[in-house]
Amino acid sequence: MRHSFVAERENSLLLIIDIQQAMLKVIGTWQATIRRTNQLIQSARLLGVPILVTEHYKKGLGETVAEVTGELKEATFYQKEYFSACLEDDFIDTVRQSGRRQIVVTGMETHVCVLQTVLDLIASGFQLHVVKNAVASRYKED
Repeated sequence: MRHSFVAERENSLLLIIDIQQAMLKVIGTWQATIRRTNQLIQSARLLGVPILVTEHYKKGLGETVAEVTGELKEATFYQKEYFSACLEDDFIDTVRQSGRRQIVVTGMETHVCVLQTVLDLIASGFQLHVVKNAVASRYKED
């Protein structure tokens, strides 16, 4: 069996992790991350790739920023309280039901929410593509 390391349109899902209002105060590169996320959203729309958006502890961190939601025409939003979205009820089922095995990831807090979700998705058999210049954390080394 040949393994592909290139995301294929018909097998891909765009996952946007926790690009929320409160994060803008602590992440210095947020504008670039949002710009690149919006490029991914536009590409996903053109290619017919479904989009899943997570929001971590919405009550405390706020909603997904308007700069991102303004680009979204169709997306599924998923609320979470764990760092890994995979620990939330039905998240893995939601991803599986999409029928997509390759997940392209953008988001905030690379070293926590992005990392833990990605590792759990890999453990669940998905192929992950983290877009290096479309993820951010408070500290550059993260």
